[in-house]
Amino acid sequence: MKIMQIILSVFLVGAVSLSWFQFTGSIASEQINYRKCLKCAEESYEKGLYEEAIEYYKNALSHKDNAKIYDKINEACEKFYEEENTQYVRNFYIDNILEVIDAVPEEPSYWIKAINLYKEKNDYASAYNVVKKAKKNGIENDEINSIYLELKYMTKIDSHSYDEYKTALNGYVSVYDSNGWQVTNNLGNIISRDYYNFIGLINDDGTGMYINSIDMRIIDRYNVTRARFKFNASEAGIYSSETDYTPVLVDNEWRYVNSDGQFLSGKYQTAGCFKNGKAAVKRDNNWYLIDDKGKKVSDDYEEIKLDLHGSYLQGDVILAKSGGSYSIYDSSFKKVSDFSCEDFDVCLNNNLIAYKKDGKWGFVDTKGKVVIEPTYQKAKSFSNGMAAVCSNNKWGFINDSNQLVIDYQFADASYFNSDNYCIISQGEGKYQFMYLLFE
Repeated sequence: MKIMQIILSVFLVGAVSLSWFQFTGSIASEQINYRKCLKCAEESYEKGLYEEAIEYYKNALSHKDNAKIYDKINEACEKFYEEENTQYVRNFYIDNILEVIDAVPEEPSYWIKAINLYKEKNDYASAYNVVKKAKKNGIENDEINSIYLELKYMTKIDSHSYDEYKTALNGYVSVYDSNGWQVTNNLGNIISRDYYNFIGLINDDGTGMYINSIDMRIIDRYNVTRARFKFNASEAGIYSSETDYTPVLVDNEWRYVNSDGQFLSGKYQTAGCFKNGKAAVKRDNNWYLIDDKGKKVSDDYEEIKLDLHGSYLQGDVILAKSGGSYSIYDSSFKKVSDFSCEDFDVCLNNNLIAYKKDGKWGFVDTKGKVVIEPTYQKAKSFSNGMAAVCSNNKWGFINDSNQLVIDYQFADASYFNSDNYCIISQGEGKYQFMYLLFE
């Protein structure tokens, strides 16, 4: 029995020793192959055979994963591209640097190299995807953040220009050029069936007031005529489906007309659209609300700001002037805070509101809390994450971190809609659609 135990012990020791020798022999072989691949790679690099060098470097990695080898691959690609600045070599570099990024995602320089190569290729969409992936992987430095902002807010301007436009930022824009008036959608595509002599503001349902060579009419988004009139207006606001009234400017006075052609009693200097059965009007230089019977239902104010629809109620607030200054009110005309200012822009979907104080413009929230101090020459309220601001008579755009993301370059600028389209002017009274490329 003891002899068997001794034999078994000797066998086990021998087996372990053999395995150990095989293991150490394998390690030694891997080291030899690793060094051989590196030597071949360096020789190929010196000869200018960069693709071959990269092959050897990759073979070396199959024997031993060493972060320094990825630097060598990048170095060989960079040298290759420096000597042969061609589309093929650039694409070759991109493919390899993306492999390097997958292996060493924590190294910012690799991400930056890939992004810049895509930018050189004018493939900004791929560059933007890479920088977004970099940030998702936790790569944060000044250069990455700068590139991210540059690409995120990269824009393109449509070639067609217009002489005039009207928008409620609801997906419909009335535009005018030398041929007449038409209606576009949020993307600037024409959706009206013809040119018209006049088109007013279009409501959220796509319905508005049109004038052609025959008469004035209400037309819906399907280009179906819903009402016709025997008079013409020189201006028209939003048609209210809840009250069936549209504010129209007739003989230099604003009135309300329904689809049967009947006028609501009362003529005004200014008239907004109906919202929740009420509309803001100006008469005898005073502003107040009326109901759908034409009855006055509020106190007088020096001014009630109208939003892009012409509504007195802007999201959840009312912006009105009393006692020589503007304040923010709730829907019952109760002040929401002690905040006051010299002027307001509109409030869009309860975003930050541009306000004027001491001759400069800043931004305040709907509760009266100042978020961006007044520093701008002019400003328009935030919409879909951006706001137009003016400096030295040129307009640009900031984001909600108060970073200038689209440079001061425009003669005029409007608001970004939900599809990231905006109307800007580059000068000479012409307006064009501008849009973000990637958001």
